[in-house]
Amino acid sequence: MSAIQRHMGKIGERAAAGLVRDLTGSDARRRVRQHLGDTAKPDGRATRTLTALQERFVLEYLKDFNATRAYMRARPGASRSTADACARRMLGNARISKAIGAERERLARLTELTAEKVARENSRIAFFDPRKLFDQDGHPLPPTAWDADTAAAVAGFEVLERFEGSGGERRVIGRVLRYRFADKNSALERAAKLLGMFDRDNRQRSDPLRALLDAMQRSAVPVVASPPQEEEVLNRPGF
Repeated sequence: MSAIQRHMGKIGERAAAGLVRDLTGSDARRRVRQHLGDTAKPDGRATRTLTALQERFVLEYLKDFNATRAYMRARPGASRSTADACARRMLGNARISKAIGAERERLARLTELTAEKVARENSRIAFFDPRKLFDQDGHPLPPTAWDADTAAAVAGFEVLERFEGSGGERRVIGRVLRYRFADKNSALERAAKLLGMFDRDNRQRSDPLRALLDAMQRSAVPVVASPPQEEEVLNRPGF
């Protein structure tokens, strides 16, 4: 592993550890209560509007926004079926929803996270061109030479050194770069949803009768709203 890889890894570990502390420590629990407007009693004790389990659920939910897993972490030992049912009830609680929403907004401000930034990063992954990883002679560019669009699409990389000889005669004869890219297809699907490209298809799926009638209208056989009444047929010439 190269020095730059170790450096990037340490930075990522420190950032992740800081975010975990921000979401799990006593300060985080105090913020949840503040979001709900908890007040102090004359004896100094807080008037809690969420139970301890509910507070833990809020903090665990903010880690990955998966309600079932959040409940299982907040209440170790709970079965998946129990966690799934209880998590739905938790999310339906108005005070829990308020705490989640307020803390989510705070985290967005803290990380300067905006819808525009998310859309831009997703676009970089969706339209990533791997040719930009190489120079005009086909040689791999070092990570420091990648532009922002290319760097956003690379999820990780490894530098493997190849050696020849042994002992004092051992020397590097080449390096192999292995890249791991973000999922391009998933990014394109998210972009299509953002643009509403699936809306028409979803409406048709939600109304199969309408989709069937539309298909029949396009067929060679004419489709009428209702068949003629029996007496009208009998009164026509020839009957």
